[in-house]
Amino acid sequence: MEKIKNDIETLVEKKKSEKTLFNFILLVLAIVPIFLAFYFYFVPQQFRGITYDIYEPSLIFDAEKSEHSFLVVYNDSSLIKDNIYLITGKIWNSGTLPLDKSDI
Repeated sequence: MEKIKNDIETLVEKKKSEKTLFNFILLVLAIVPIFLAFYFYFVPQQFRGITYDIYEPSLIFDAEKSEHSFLVVYNDSSLIKDNIYLITGKIWNSGTLPLDKSDI
């Protein structure tokens, strides 16, 4: 009877040690992502970047199809005989740091 009791106690101790090791591994697996989240939140990669996008030119004034009642002239009042296009684009800061004049 005493032997069975000792065997049961040995099995219980073995299970407790296995359970303790398993709990420790789970605890480590739960804590590591928390530290990684804090690291990636508070220490982001910082860089300067300029991005631009230019759209396709659109025809504003067609010299061949223009009506005589509508004329386009330069500042010196000379007639513009070529087509006029509008080119639009945008420029923005795509980095995480502010841009200095020396960056442009």
